[in-house]
Amino acid sequence: MQEINPDFCIAAEAVQDRLIPYVDVFYRNSTLFSISPLKYVFPEWTSCQHIGEPYNFNGVNSAVMTGSVICVEPDCYQQSLGDPLFKKLAEYIMEVESIRAKLADFIFLGNYFDKLGADISVVENETNTDKPVAQKQEIASEVMIPGGGGSSAEAGPASELHYRVHGEKSTCRKAIIVINSSSEGCVYTWKFSHKKNAKAELYEPFEQVKRITSNNSQEIKGYGLHIIIEKI
Repeated sequence: MQEINPDFCIAAEAVQDRLIPYVDVFYRNSTLFSISPLKYVFPEWTSCQHIGEPYNFNGVNSAVMTGSVICVEPDCYQQSLGDPLFKKLAEYIMEVESIRAKLADFIFLGNYFDKLGADISVVENETNTDKPVAQKQEIASEVMIPGGGGSSAEAGPASELHYRVHGEKSTCRKAIIVINSSSEGCVYTWKFSHKKNAKAELYEPFEQVKRITSNNSQEIKGYGLHIIIEKI
């Protein structure tokens, strides 16, 4: 079939790595903030993040963070995205997928580095993102967690902020995907650690693309999504 249509692929409800030669997308190897270790070895493989609740913005953001397919199943397939309850979620998915399509070579078809290549720290009691900050709560630094485990086990803002690093294969440039699983906004600092590069572009749903530097902190909204693309 692929000889006729190279874009043809198969998805299956499976967990076995023996099926990789035949199946491109698995249903059962992605959870809210993690994806199967298969992703580390086979970055071209991915899993599904199931979205069934009308306000599951965390699920959508997590799918982007782990490079998963968004599997939409409103109310366990008893409703559709046309239902008024799912209107905001449908609009959000459309916006997020339009961004992901533009950045597919980085965050969907690229390499998956877990947390390698970036450092993220939550800034306590800080709302002004235009000045340097001092008090920071580190989430992780150069750590690869088998299975893509959660960020920090501590309570507080750091436990609500999660991130993963992806990379474009052709240029080796990195992308940091940051998500806030809390309803409250927070401020964080970021930097690429694979090389000294302070310049990046920030993509955020329903916002204009913004040029940023690692010298300044960034504020992320409650249930927010940030995609930081390394700028050469």
